[in-house]
Amino acid sequence: MEEEQESGRPVVGVPKQAFEAFLKALEEKSFPVDVISRLRKALIEKGTVSEPTIKNALFSDNNTDS
Repeated sequence: MEEEQESGRPVVGVPKQAFEAFLKALEEKSFPVDVISRLRKALIEKGTVSEPTIKNALFSDNNTDS
């Protein structure tokens, strides 16, 4: 699969609602709070949806800046 380029546009509307539902489901499954926080920052606050950003949020104790 080809890597998508980040658009730099804020995540709004349906994608934001989908990400919020996804993060809420992770909270209900007792997913680690720090991972959820990094995912929220990457997906909603920064609006960056790329494979490296998601991997960094899932597997890193660092911030989501690449």
